[in-house]
Amino acid sequence: MLSKVILVSLLACAAQAVLNEPCDPNTAGACGDVLNSICDPTSLTCVCDDRYLATSTGGCDGVIGRSCSIDFGATCNKVPYALCLGPTCECTNEYVTSDSKTACLTTVYNTHCLEDAQCAGLGESICVNERCVCKDGFVSNGKAECLPVATDLNVACTTDAQCLAYDPHAECIFTILGNRCRCRGGWVHNLFNNACIDSGHKVGDSCGVQEQCTNFNENAKCAQGQCVCNDGYVGSLDGVNCILQSAFGASCQQSPQCSSATSNSACIDGVCQCEAGFTYDGTACVAAKQFIMHNKRN
Repeated sequence: MLSKVILVSLLACAAQAVLNEPCDPNTAGACGDVLNSICDPTSLTCVCDDRYLATSTGGCDGVIGRSCSIDFGATCNKVPYALCLGPTCECTNEYVTSDSKTACLTTVYNTHCLEDAQCAGLGESICVNERCVCKDGFVSNGKAECLPVATDLNVACTTDAQCLAYDPHAECIFTILGNRCRCRGGWVHNLFNNACIDSGHKVGDSCGVQEQCTNFNENAKCAQGQCVCNDGYVGSLDGVNCILQSAFGASCQQSPQCSSATSNSACIDGVCQCEAGFTYDGTACVAAKQFIMHNKRN
């Protein structure tokens, strides 16, 4: 006589569902032993669910990738947008195969998705909260591709988005080296070329690199942390320009041109002249009283 343990084991095996074997459609999970199968209410047998096909090992597998050479595509028709291409069922060009191989899914950035495979056509993209989004370290080009985020302000790029994701003041511009990330107008790169810093705007502004000063005037420079004019130049009245110094008696437009070259002088009627109360002694503008006393001694 069979032992109780062996008998229980045989009964358990007999109870397991098998494809094409009888089943009771009124019993929940009647064919649950075979993944992706159901109890067909017409044939009363276990069959693969829609979009799945029976395998040689008695299981159910997705249609995509299965042979279609015999039925001329009828097998593939179980899945919308699938065709018999060569020996197997495949999704048409504008669609991608789902992870389960049971569906052909569209690939559109930031639109509805069900699984990561649907976003594969975008490159480094995944399905998050039912939306195709770029993976960390990648950014959309606004069309249908995820591109790597820039790693510095000299890296090659194809779209502004790559540079903006690295620094909000950067953009992708054409250079002699090709398209490169650069700081946009009004911003310059720092000493390490890894961040955009605000450009100087006038003489006297603080600075850390020469470009902060030359960006607002080519005759300015960064000296001891401050924007100053090059030798022979002086800041304009509004400070936004470096203008040429003018010698005494030379033409001028603003008084700083004169006073920077000759003390106590100003631009009067378009010419550098001594200010009121001062007289030119041949080398400088001196107080009139001092000039008279000097002449008496001589």
